[in-house]
Amino acid sequence: MIDFAKSVMLGTAYTNMSVHEVSVSPESLPSFMTWPEGAEIKTFTGGCHCRKFAYELEHPVLEARPPISCNCSACTQMGEIFVYAREARFRFTTGSLDETSVYEWNKKMIKRRFCPVCSSNILFTGFGLVGVNVHTFDGIDVNSLELEFIDRKNI
Repeated sequence: MIDFAKSVMLGTAYTNMSVHEVSVSPESLPSFMTWPEGAEIKTFTGGCHCRKFAYELEHPVLEARPPISCNCSACTQMGEIFVYAREARFRFTTGSLDETSVYEWNKKMIKRRFCPVCSSNILFTGFGLVGVNVHTFDGIDVNSLELEFIDRKNI
């Protein structure tokens, strides 16, 4: 089993495997990607600015599992705040994953996906997980949210 926390969050790579070959066990997830047991699950909706893409995401209420603000170069420069879920908890209601533009860097283990029309950074995919940018949620005032901060810049 690949140790997700070591391979992605610490930046090491397993170059002989594709992302689709990797399975992630719950115990290998960093704590900020886990959900509190018994948390109320809500269906969030959102999409890109031009609405070419819209989605639904099942995730604990944000008070139970706060979004993550990360200081890595990608999250900082792209202005992202993420919540995490298994891919099965996310679905596009307009558009599809194949229609998104993709940005990959470094070992290309994670795909950042954005709208090719308006350039909204919607989510990232990899290891059977999604990280959805809370800035793309409908009806959420990001400035009023309690956030959890992680330091990936200094790992």
